[in-house]
Amino acid sequence: MEQPQPVQRQLERTLLGGDRRYTRIEVTEAAGVSLDRARRLWMAMGFAEVGDDECVFTDGDVEALRVWDTLVSTGLVAQDDESSVARALSQPLSRLADWQATQVLTRSRDLDYPPEELGTLAAGLLPVIEGLQSYVWRRHLAAATGRALSADGTELSVRRCVVGFADIVGYTTTTRHVDVDGLTALLEAFEKDATEVIAAHHGRVVKTVGDEVLFVADEAADAAEIALSLA
Repeated sequence: MEQPQPVQRQLERTLLGGDRRYTRIEVTEAAGVSLDRARRLWMAMGFAEVGDDECVFTDGDVEALRVWDTLVSTGLVAQDDESSVARALSQPLSRLADWQATQVLTRSRDLDYPPEELGTLAAGLLPVIEGLQSYVWRRHLAAATGRALSADGTELSVRRCVVGFADIVGYTTTTRHVDVDGLTALLEAFEKDATEVIAAHHGRVVKTVGDEVLFVADEAADAAEIALSLA
């Protein structure tokens, strides 16, 4: 959705917490982090490469680099694991951001929301969405912590679980005879049903890709119930 430059700047200022004012050299110097290390982190987080003279960073970027440095210096994150931690954190958030941007802009267009007021809309929605994301994350974190604490004395990185996979029978053939709206409705129904069934039987969705879902469960009986219910 192309908008006039003032609207883009207002949206960026709201979402990034300030204006773009630093080059990558200036932001690393302000944060006290080497440029090579910062580049590794940015690449791990999926940020585009920029030139030395481009002012694209904000005060929020300075603070984020300082936080990463503190996590490593205090030993909470191992130096060798820094990039993998950044990737694990950023990949699902990148996909979530793509979905959110599309949903909000599509909805605002459907409601004939004035483009020049998108910045105001973003400012109001941001704390609400952040609060909901934090709530969902905390609930999942509490459940994951409980599972980890109930494990035996073996390493936490080694767990026994059941892995299940399911997809829609005849989906490829269906795509040749159903329009886009019909396929969208089918996939929405599949993802909704799969998510609810897996959660109801104490499983966890690893990922969904089109007409496919990959899930895990800690108990074989739960995985069998999921498989039978999905079928």
